[in-house]
Amino acid sequence: MADLKRHSLVHTDERNYKCSECEKAFYERSHLRLHVLTHNNERRHKCDVCNKSFYRKSDLTRHLLIHSNERNYQCEVCQKSFIEKAKLKLHLFTHSGEKKHKCDVCSKLFQAKSHLNRHLLIHSNQKNFKCEICQKSFYDKGNLNRHLLIHTDVKRFKCDICNKSFQENKNLKRHLLIHANEKNFQCNICHKSFYEKNSLKRHSLIHTGERNIKCHICDKSFFEESNLKKHLLLHAKNILKCQVCQQTFYGKNNLSLHLLVHSGGKEHTCDICHKSFSRKYILKRHLLIHSGMKNYKCDICDSSFYQKSTLMRHYAIHNVKSF
Repeated sequence: MADLKRHSLVHTDERNYKCSECEKAFYERSHLRLHVLTHNNERRHKCDVCNKSFYRKSDLTRHLLIHSNERNYQCEVCQKSFIEKAKLKLHLFTHSGEKKHKCDVCSKLFQAKSHLNRHLLIHSNQKNFKCEICQKSFYDKGNLNRHLLIHTDVKRFKCDICNKSFQENKNLKRHLLIHANEKNFQCNICHKSFYEKNSLKRHSLIHTGERNIKCHICDKSFFEESNLKKHLLLHAKNILKCQVCQQTFYGKNNLSLHLLVHSGGKEHTCDICHKSFSRKYILKRHLLIHSGMKNYKCDICDSSFYQKSTLMRHYAIHNVKSF
C-alpha cells in the first residue's frame, strides 16, 4: 500500500521535499537525502577498477557492469544487448518509432522523458557546467565529462582491427564502419555517400550554406564541429603581435609569413608567368590555372573548378536559387 501511495505522487506531481540549497523538490525524503550529497560533493562509493567515485551504492553497482561487460538484456528485434534493462526499454522505442514526449517550445518529439528534459536545457540556454581549462560551457555534466577527455588525451577504446584508440566508445563504433566499408547514406545533391546519417546531415549544410557551429571566442562559424575544434587550437596558442602594423597572429609561423608582406619578400616564383608569391601553397594553387585542370565538377550544372573548396561554395548558389 505504501508503495502505491508513493507511486501516485508521480501522477499528482507533488514534490513536498525541497532542498534548502537550490530549491529543487522531490517526491520522497530519501531522494532529497541523496540529492544533498551532491552539494557536499560526498562520493563515498569508489570503483576498485578505475577509481571513479559515486554518491550512491546503486550507481556504483550499475557502473561495475561496464567493467564486467555483462549485457544480459537483449533486444528481440535486432539482437543488440544492453547492460541495463532501462537502456533496453529506451532502445525498443527506436523500433516502434513511438515518441510520446513533446517539447512545449518547439514541438519536437522525443522517445524518452529524460531526452526531453535534456533538450529543454537548450531553450533555457543555461550552460551551468564550465570547463576549467578552456572555459567552454555545457548544458549538462555528461557533456562536460566527455569534453574533458579532449584535455586529458586518454583513449580507452581500442579497435581490434587496426589498434587505433578513441576517447569514447561511440567514436570507436563509428570507426568500425570504415572497416565494414558500409556507406548507406547518400547525398541527394552530389551523391556522396557516408557511413552515418549524422555525417550526411553535416555534409548537407555545405549545400545549404548553413554554418551553425560558432566559436564562442571570435564568433566565427563552421559547418562541422571538427572544424571548430581545429580553429580553437588557434586561440590556445600564443598571440604574437607584428611590430610594424600591430596586427596580431596565432603562432610564430603565421607572424613570420605576415612579415613577408612588409619586407616585400616573395620567394616563390611561377616558372611560366614569373609571378611571385610569399607562400608556397599559394604558388601551387596558382599553377592549377596554367595546367587547365579543373578536376572538381558540379553535378547540377557541369561547371568545373580548380579547387574543391570553390566547388563547395558553388553548390550553395544552387541551393539559394532553388528556394
